[in-house]
Amino acid sequence: MGPDKTQLPPVVGTPDPQRPGPGPEVGDTSLSEAVATLRKRRWIWILAVVLGAGYGWYKAFTQPKVFVASSTIQVHSGASNAYRVDTSGGYEDDSQTKMNTEVFILKSDTLLETVARQKDLTNHPDFWGAKGPVHLSLDDPQVRESALNQLKGSLQVSLVPHTELIQISYASLSAKLS
Repeated sequence: MGPDKTQLPPVVGTPDPQRPGPGPEVGDTSLSEAVATLRKRRWIWILAVVLGAGYGWYKAFTQPKVFVASSTIQVHSGASNAYRVDTSGGYEDDSQTKMNTEVFILKSDTLLETVARQKDLTNHPDFWGAKGPVHLSLDDPQVRESALNQLKGSLQVSLVPHTELIQISYASLSAKLS
């Protein structure tokens, strides 16, 4: 057996040989030292708070107003059942498929183009975000594509789960267009 090595506690102020880095007195800070450091940098804190509040105020008052119109509609088969010839054709009435079809129709290019034509949206300056009068034709393919993309981007159509309800909302910078 060999000689027993006993470990003595390290002397205060000397670094621990098993721990690399500075001694314990360098890392020790008290609460009073932290408060004193914060007091020294008081003007930096005040400046940061004032700048943050000023930026928040600026963003709040320069934010554009967005108008949102929304509605919830109920879809039921109603009058369409009167024209059904044979209901025993082996097809069950799948209401979820019917509801998804209604949502697809509401988002369709054909319906959106009809709305754009009836409301004359291509000549409405608020629709394009223009300041002056706009004279565009929906018959131009590029104008039609741009108008449909604008409508699709602002329109949200969603199903209300486990119901026959569809929620439709449209967001615009103009209250008239919403």
